[in-house]
Amino acid sequence: MALNGFKVGDEVMMQVVVEAAYFGDEPSCAKYGVSARTLQRYRRRLATDGNLAKIVARKREAFDREWALSLNRTIGKAASAIEAVSDEIAKDPKQASKNPAILEALAKALYTCASVKLANRVIDARIFAGRFDAEDDEDAPRQLGDVG
Repeated sequence: MALNGFKVGDEVMMQVVVEAAYFGDEPSCAKYGVSARTLQRYRRRLATDGNLAKIVARKREAFDREWALSLNRTIGKAASAIEAVSDEIAKDPKQASKNPAILEALAKALYTCASVKLANRVIDARIFAGRFDAEDDEDAPRQLGDVG
C-alpha cells in the first residue's frame, strides 16, 4: 500500500486501524492518505493475522496511555472545579441562587468525561471483536446516549 507515493507497512496501517476506531474511518484515512478500501482490507487481515493483532495491541496500549493521562487530568480538574463551586455554595448558600448554571455545567462536563471513558471500553471491545462495520458506528452514539 502506498502513502503519498511511499510504501506503507503493517505498523502504519495498524495505527490507522486504531485511530479509525476512535476518530472514524474517513478522518483517519485522510490523515494517513490511505483509502477506505485499504483500511477494510487490513481489518480483514487483522482478523486472521496474529502478528497484526500484536501490533494493534501494542499501538492501542500506547494510544490509551496517552489518552488516559489526558482524560484523567481533565476528569480531576472537573471534579476539583465542582468541589470548589460546591464549597463556595456551602459557605454562602445565596451563591447557588445567583448562578446555579455553573455547577450544572461543571457536572455535565464531568459526565461527558466519564462517558468518554466508557466509550474507550466500547472501542476496545469492538477492535478485538473485529466489529468494524458502519452499523456499529451508527449504534454506538445511541448506546452511549442511553447511559446515565
